[in-house]
Amino acid sequence: MSRWDADRQEWVPDPGEDGRTGAAGTRRLLLVILVAVVLCGGIGAGIWALVRDDGGPDDDRVLPGPDVTYSSTFDPGGETPTDDPAPTPGPTDTGTDTDTGTGGEAPAGYERVEDPAGFRIDVPEGWVRSEETDGVFYRSPDQRSLLQIFSLRGPETTPYESLTATEKQVSQNPGYRFYHLERLDWQDAAELQYAYDHAQFGPRRVIDVAFTAPDDVQYAVLVAGPQENWPLQAEQEQAAIDAFCPTAYCS
Repeated sequence: MSRWDADRQEWVPDPGEDGRTGAAGTRRLLLVILVAVVLCGGIGAGIWALVRDDGGPDDDRVLPGPDVTYSSTFDPGGETPTDDPAPTPGPTDTGTDTDTGTGGEAPAGYERVEDPAGFRIDVPEGWVRSEETDGVFYRSPDQRSLLQIFSLRGPETTPYESLTATEKQVSQNPGYRFYHLERLDWQDAAELQYAYDHAQFGPRRVIDVAFTAPDDVQYAVLVAGPQENWPLQAEQEQAAIDAFCPTAYCS
């Protein structure tokens, strides 16, 4: 409680029973304020991590995580794209039930890698690998193009549901342009294509394919690069999907 101090011409706290000016109450109030600031800061950082677009080379990445709530609604918005999506990628049929990728060698301009994270994939020659909290990345030397591979650990039960949630997330990017989101005709795969304006690299075109591998793990393979390079991203996605398999299931 406070009282008016006529001598000081201001409101002052009433003294506590022990003769102090409500010190215990003041300390409790400061503690509540401090906790609130810390909690709000943590929540804000988490939201920033999900939707950031800070102009760095990693803005195309999709950040997987459990129990993520997306507040936006599905709305393609923006301009209607006039260029047709590239053919839907799908792994080459090997005639077996255990190998989702192709045997043999990588196509010209690509190299086949046995990734330490536990899968095989074809990536463009000269791209540099990094393993981060949100997946494995292969990036072009100029950082303008990337390939991201990660497992899906969210609450969604199918690849299509996972990409539906992803679309809601990425639709917040500047200059967002929706191309398509559809189920594919192999396994339970789904594909998302979209574009947006990157703060550093300008217009970007992205293709993201999600699927369940023979190890019963859902994976996503995403390729992003400059809009003017399209449909190179679709070619790179096709090469990656053709060769992809969990290491224990590769022929």
